[in-house]
Amino acid sequence: MGHRSFPGHAATGRLLLNAWAGLPATVAEAAATATVHAYVTALSDLDLPAHVRALVAAGATGINLYHLGLASETAWRTLHATAETLEQP
Repeated sequence: MGHRSFPGHAATGRLLLNAWAGLPATVAEAAATATVHAYVTALSDLDLPAHVRALVAAGATGINLYHLGLASETAWRTLHATAETLEQP
């Protein structure tokens, strides 16, 4: 894989990466040089708890959820529980 440029991170040291379709490898690559938050849709067909855990394991220091207000109550509760487990030391 060639070198990837992540616009904006040189000036701020922070990135918000679109991670709707997975891409933990991209998060890991970016996290090597910047603080990374992953942007994830709450309306995904992915196993969101597993997806979020994989992104955090790859180096994401935060998860930003898009469409959370449109998610079902079950999805919202699952995401909330996942966030709580990730916040435990």
